[in-house]
Amino acid sequence: MAGPMLVGLVSVMSMSIVDTYFVGQLGTLPLAAMSFSFPVIFFVGGVSTGLSTAASSVISRSVGRGDQREARRVTTHTLMLALSLVVTLLALGFPFMRSIFRLLGATDEAMPLIVDYMTIWMFGMLFFVVPVLGSATFRARGDAKTPMFIMMGASVVNFGLDPVLIFGLGPAPRLGIEGAALATAISRGIATVVTLGLLSRRDYMRTFGEGIVERIWDSWRKLLRIGAPAAGTNVVVPVTSAILTRLASSFGESAVAAYGAGTRLESLALLVFFALSTGLSPVVGQNWGAGQRDRSIRAVGLSAAIAFGWGLITWTAFGLAAHRWARVFVEGADTVERLALFLVIVPAGYAAQGIFLVGNAALNAIDRPVPAASLSLYRTVGLTAPLAWIGSHWFGLAGIFGSIVVANLTVGLATAAITYYLLHEVPTGKA
Repeated sequence: MAGPMLVGLVSVMSMSIVDTYFVGQLGTLPLAAMSFSFPVIFFVGGVSTGLSTAASSVISRSVGRGDQREARRVTTHTLMLALSLVVTLLALGFPFMRSIFRLLGATDEAMPLIVDYMTIWMFGMLFFVVPVLGSATFRARGDAKTPMFIMMGASVVNFGLDPVLIFGLGPAPRLGIEGAALATAISRGIATVVTLGLLSRRDYMRTFGEGIVERIWDSWRKLLRIGAPAAGTNVVVPVTSAILTRLASSFGESAVAAYGAGTRLESLALLVFFALSTGLSPVVGQNWGAGQRDRSIRAVGLSAAIAFGWGLITWTAFGLAAHRWARVFVEGADTVERLALFLVIVPAGYAAQGIFLVGNAALNAIDRPVPAASLSLYRTVGLTAPLAWIGSHWFGLAGIFGSIVVANLTVGLATAAITYYLLHEVPTGKA
């Protein structure tokens, strides 16, 4: 399950890396403008990831119990819930776009570029959400290869369109930062069409002729029981990122650009963690639904061990070649130095962060969203944000980066203890 997921996630994250690389060639200001958009993008990603976590848990446990009818119903109602939320977010967010980015510390010089980028991105938001949820429904049934191919296809399209639309190659006009947003919207739009087509063809969701609104509130209740805490805590992550972006902005636009580029590189480095936790959820959910506690426990233990080892590897790789990595992705001596500082400090907490992500996925899979959400909130609101504020005053930009490490180490240990206890104490089966 994790292997194909890793390949697919590499494809998706490479879209962000490619965007960062090409936009970086336009200069520091466009890169900083795109970096200001990350908290908003992470917010939408947090909501969709929370829903996908819930869908994976509910559907996989239904499959484990042999209830395919419920699995199809929940799949359909998940997509309907996603559409409702996207429309709501667009209606609430678009009119206040400038105000939101003012709060993040955007300058008058960067604001026009931010608005150009985010206008296109926001109207393509549905194309961002549907493939994420569709992939979760495939994996909940044990199919990790289909999402992999969909994500790979979207990445190829984005890679081909980026230079054409950003720099105006051939007959295409030079769109700059708008070209990056348009390339993303087109590639994800294609992925959305393919995802919906395959779900219908494989009879993984209900059609309008089968009483599509039947028991919709029951499905939404089950989804929101897990999805609301998961989405809420995922949303707190971009809020924390926004706070860190605001703190970094006090050190200049090069600090914002370095932090934005660092988080993009971090996302690529942590793909193994995301693949493990995403692949782990349906494995634990199906076995938990079938009453196979021992198999669930073994899967969690193996995933945690792999995550810990990969965390140590990435820390070493970034720390030994920090300046080389930085020079590849950003321009300007000051931005390079600050990105290198990020790559030396932040990866020290990756191993513990991997354990946190694995444990969090396991808790949601066994229908224990409250402990999972509590650990997430403690990591972001309880530790990272206040420590970053204190650290920025005492140690500057290094203090902001160090706060991330301390938070990951602390919550990683707490997650290991809580997950171990609940896996051995909570009843399996329908509960």
